[in-house]
Amino acid sequence: MLFWAAVALGSALSILIYSWICSRKLLRLENVVPCGKAGSDETPTVSVIIPACNEGEHIGTTLSTLLAQDYPSLELVVINDRSTDRTGEVIEQFAVLHPQVKTLHVETLPGGWLGKNHALQLGASQASGEYFLFTDGDIRFEKTTIARGVCWMKAQQLDHLTLLFRNTTPGGLLNAVIVEAMTGLLLVLQPWKVSDPRSKYFIGIGAFNLVRRDAYLAVGGHARNPMHPIDDIILGKIIKQAGFRQGCLRGERFVSVNWYADLGEMVEGLMKNVFAFYNYNIFFSLAGAAVIIGFSILPFWGMFVLNGPAQILCAAAVCCRWCAFVMNARGMLVSLGCSLFAFLAPYILLYISVKATVVTLKDKGIWWRGTHYPLQVLRSIEPIITLRWLLRW
Repeated sequence: MLFWAAVALGSALSILIYSWICSRKLLRLENVVPCGKAGSDETPTVSVIIPACNEGEHIGTTLSTLLAQDYPSLELVVINDRSTDRTGEVIEQFAVLHPQVKTLHVETLPGGWLGKNHALQLGASQASGEYFLFTDGDIRFEKTTIARGVCWMKAQQLDHLTLLFRNTTPGGLLNAVIVEAMTGLLLVLQPWKVSDPRSKYFIGIGAFNLVRRDAYLAVGGHARNPMHPIDDIILGKIIKQAGFRQGCLRGERFVSVNWYADLGEMVEGLMKNVFAFYNYNIFFSLAGAAVIIGFSILPFWGMFVLNGPAQILCAAAVCCRWCAFVMNARGMLVSLGCSLFAFLAPYILLYISVKATVVTLKDKGIWWRGTHYPLQVLRSIEPIITLRWLLRW
């Protein structure tokens, strides 16, 4: 028990240190000066590509914040992906009033494609910009977001820029789960390192993936991984591995979304993603569950059931994890009230991980937007993280 408690403390200290490094080294978008006036070399045309499936409630707000951008060279390509609500009607209303809005309607999904990937690729094929901004149909943008993003890309000679976003959904437990999940993701992907060409680290975030057109076409775009459920991160991976320059900034004050309405929606929304992150490998999934139990759940109980040095080490581990949680919650601009639920979040993440694995195996694949994607096919897609990558990490 003493050895395990010492390892748990070491793990917690590592998370605290990496969280501190992330807070210090990852620059914020507000420190970037927006680009200049229309017609200058600083304002190349940006095509914003927005897939929308049953986003009738949100797509109007997203388009309004994009049309209000303080950036003159903007084209909006909106793809109505088989929606059964008012999405198509809403985007057509915007297209009538605003000539820079181009609409596409997908009636049927071609074989061998995940719906969102197909919509993104279709939108890119119809876009004319020098830069492509891939985003979602429920995102809200501060008016200088694109101007600042383009300016940073040009100043740093980047081919791909992604921004961390702010979740604005209320609810202490839901936000605690999101902070805990993002902490783990930031720990694995280490976005402050992606700008180093010698680094193996990569990242992509669906709310804001700004890519130079030539780089996107060179790597094959979304057609490279047409059935990958984690389209944003895999795009970042293939761009970085192709030798293109990548960057990541904190954009919580500029990009926001009500990510999930409630905890139940989050659980269901991640059913297609979590097992994919483990490469549909049962061993990886079990190992992930063991890490959550061994280093996020058991140390808390160790404070009460153990004695002597092991109890002290567990208490120290819990304190380190809580400090890291608060630090990351502040960075994500989340109410610190969610820290009251920090010790419950690992249980929810464990449940999501186990359920996603069991459901995918039971269904022999994933169901998404009414289409079944066989597990045998999904296991052939390009992995996000390999065992060799983890061992190097």
